[in-house]
Amino acid sequence: MVGVFGMFIAVVVILTTCVHSFQLPTKQPNLKRHILYSSIQIADVSALVSESQLTANVLMSCVMAGIGDTVAQVQTQKQNKGGEYNLENLDKKRLKNFILKGFGSGILWSYCFALSDQWCTAFAQSQDIGPEGVYYTLSSMMIDQFLWSPIIFSLWDIPFPLLLRGTRFSEIPAEVNGKVRGLLWENAKVWTFINIVVYNIPLEWRVIITTLGDLFWQSIVSETVSPTEEEICSTARDESTLKNIAGNYVQ
Repeated sequence: MVGVFGMFIAVVVILTTCVHSFQLPTKQPNLKRHILYSSIQIADVSALVSESQLTANVLMSCVMAGIGDTVAQVQTQKQNKGGEYNLENLDKKRLKNFILKGFGSGILWSYCFALSDQWCTAFAQSQDIGPEGVYYTLSSMMIDQFLWSPIIFSLWDIPFPLLLRGTRFSEIPAEVNGKVRGLLWENAKVWTFINIVVYNIPLEWRVIITTLGDLFWQSIVSETVSPTEEEICSTARDESTLKNIAGNYVQ
């Protein structure tokens, strides 16, 4: 996963470089200097989010990921057992893996929101026509849907739980390719209207308010990322077959 995290950092560095070189129309003499100063601050990533805020965001993300996975597992039990469910039959390993996924997501989204806030504030202030709030909200939503979500879904939300459950690294690209499009579409349906609210509240509240929506969203992610019963049975049969072949070969 070090390589995956490295890819994420590389993308952020490239985007930061683009912000440095991007020339925006100005309506005030000092606006370009303000934009440059904002982009330079990105280099000190650790200063974007306070320690207490990051801790609260991560804890909330872990809790919501756990609740979301529990809801998804209960729904699956109800579908397979005629409306009945038993919390004792929850897949504890899957639940633990999803909580760990939530830990990383909380960190990533905290910094993504902070970066977006700087970029979109500078962009909104550069516009000559219309209220800055509209430009800020629209640009924030576009960055969320078409930049951060594809990156985090492809490099963390989908592959990390797969690796924890034992999926071979060579199989991850195909798994991500098969799941990410559907997840992005669900993301657009669930979060478009919620984000209108999210991007009009103070920055320090965004991850916390977003995680409240995660009560529903995380169950969708869990169902998308986690294996179905058919996949589990198929994997078990394949492993059994390989063991039999290996045993016969040794004999």
